[in-house]
Amino acid sequence: MPIAPRLIIEVFRDPDYRGKKVTIVDSVNDTATIGCNDMISSIKVYKGPGFDSSPSTKAIFYEHPNHTGRRIALAPGFYPNIHRIPYNFGDMISSIQFSPSLEATGPDYGIVPIIVELYQNPNFQGTKGTVLKDVSHTRDIGLDNMVSSIRILRGPNFPPGGCRAIFFEQPSFEGANFTLSLSRIEFEKNIADLHMHPQRFGDIISSVKIVPTGEFNVLVVVGDTRTAEPPLLAGFRNLEGNTFNFRTIVINGNPNNRGDPSRVTKLNTVDLSQFDILWLTWNAPGHDGQYFLDGSEAAIRNFVANGGTVWASAMDHNVTDRGWRGSWLPLERHRIRVVDSSDANVSITSTGTRSGLFSWPNKIDPDKLITDDHWVTRDPAYKVLATRRAVINVLVVVGDSRTTEHEILQQFRILGGNNFAFKVIHVNPNTDNFGNPKAVKLSSVDLSQFDILWFTWNAPAHDREYFIADADALIMNFVARGGVVWASSMDSNIIEGRGWRGTWMPVREHPVRVVESSDSGILITSFGNTSGLFSQPNAIDVDAIVTDDHWVTRDKTYQHLAIRKDNSDPVGIQLGWGAGYYVAFAVDTRDNAKAQAAKPFLQNALNYVSKLVRLKGEYVGIQLKWGRGRYVAFALDTRDPSRGQTAKPILQNALCYLSGLAWQTSPRQLHGLRKEKMAHSIEY
Repeated sequence: MPIAPRLIIEVFRDPDYRGKKVTIVDSVNDTATIGCNDMISSIKVYKGPGFDSSPSTKAIFYEHPNHTGRRIALAPGFYPNIHRIPYNFGDMISSIQFSPSLEATGPDYGIVPIIVELYQNPNFQGTKGTVLKDVSHTRDIGLDNMVSSIRILRGPNFPPGGCRAIFFEQPSFEGANFTLSLSRIEFEKNIADLHMHPQRFGDIISSVKIVPTGEFNVLVVVGDTRTAEPPLLAGFRNLEGNTFNFRTIVINGNPNNRGDPSRVTKLNTVDLSQFDILWLTWNAPGHDGQYFLDGSEAAIRNFVANGGTVWASAMDHNVTDRGWRGSWLPLERHRIRVVDSSDANVSITSTGTRSGLFSWPNKIDPDKLITDDHWVTRDPAYKVLATRRAVINVLVVVGDSRTTEHEILQQFRILGGNNFAFKVIHVNPNTDNFGNPKAVKLSSVDLSQFDILWFTWNAPAHDREYFIADADALIMNFVARGGVVWASSMDSNIIEGRGWRGTWMPVREHPVRVVESSDSGILITSFGNTSGLFSQPNAIDVDAIVTDDHWVTRDKTYQHLAIRKDNSDPVGIQLGWGAGYYVAFAVDTRDNAKAQAAKPFLQNALNYVSKLVRLKGEYVGIQLKWGRGRYVAFALDTRDPSRGQTAKPILQNALCYLSGLAWQTSPRQLHGLRKEKMAHSIEY
């Protein structure tokens, strides 16, 4: 294990960086030892902390163990699908090596304080996983509830104050936990058998958090003196092993607009380079037609670009005659605005869940948070941590009137933190073929008004009749623009002598077909297990699901959610197309008995596809990388002591989260790392 790896590689089981992930920092003679033999489809190659010592290093991937057979060499960069030309190397990699041989540019992995090694078996045996950053769910690295021994080692960027690895019983840094720490003078610790650990932690680790220990300077900025944030933050001087030094300034001197002329300080008179975190409290930038950051905007942007971290609680949308003003953000590159709103129910996104902001050290109930004016943007550079609870519009299409699938779906109007609105249409007018005389053309419906297009059992066609020929191109455009299509089982017998027709999918680019079959035993794939389709909100007994005609494809772009036991053909598939997705599962709902048996699964399916829907751009929590630093904002209302106390747990979490970001990028922290490395150069 190199102390300062030149390259850090992340390999993924599926294209587009999905599925099981394994992190690699050293040569691997046989990928079976890390649980990914002949199952790598996408790769990220980062420049590691030791890259500058050999800037021509590249990663070489071999077809056979022990670095033999065909090979491909990849410089630092991202490779979303190595099944495609010019690589043609998907599911073939059996060993990996590092070698210097070309000039390379590419993404930096970032700071590596400690190296955590997880092993499937006691005594550091079995499948091994390497963790260099927080892992919110160990299933993502193929070791969910499978870790029996662990080792932590000092990394190339070990902090002067030491570092901790916290191991949690539940995903997203929740549940029982224990900590392994490395102090300033320690280099390695290990536990050979977690089953013998006092807390009996064998085979239950589900998430891992890496917590460097440091001292952080925080500048707290007040624009509206009603906010309760400054005294609450002052109570967090010592938090989770870190020390926080707070300085609070008031930048609004207008006593008629919640200011304090006796304490006012211009922000542009403060040297921001002395701080790691700039904390803008509720309404700090402006209020009621007054803007308090004039003359400081460039300084704030430079602070972030150089590695600083900015937090912003909710802020007033009414700052100028034209509304909000936010020139302290890089608006010319990344457009965003604040709009007037009242408190709303909050949904935490998957990105927010993985961040730990809402789970560590406190478990946050989003329904108890009080929010204020919120953010609106469509710029994908903003990571979305939380959103206002959405209303998701679903168009349910019925082609065969025997199904009751559409009736069941309409029972799920509130699910997974979202509200659902349904419209049901029939597209088959032929009453001799289980149609409905009130059927309409699908092309007569404006698909842009919907988020999900749901094809019930046999909706596209039945018995040599194709019901959606008028809408093929419209459906593909709907998906390409971010829509999600769900399709239950469908008839294989559509075109005389040629079988299935699926031109509502990109079958030319990604060939697939439906073949006639009867009900079969089902196996959930690893992707299906990680998707949540079979576990959230209901634990699905797949033996209770009745299946019908199923899918056949050799195109690796399709991700398999479940397969038949008898021949491994897929019964559940997912395909990304443009900005949206097709998801299909061969579930049979041809009568009420079969539909009722499928009800728990249909509820799960609706919950799952809702998570694939593109958010509408109205957010309460966002994050933006700018230069080396970050902006983080959450529309939190702290205008009085009562609201402040309600917000106290998330303010504490936010401080922990921001310190984790600042530790990696703040010039003050990095300067401390350089001094520590020089003082202990013999260790490296």
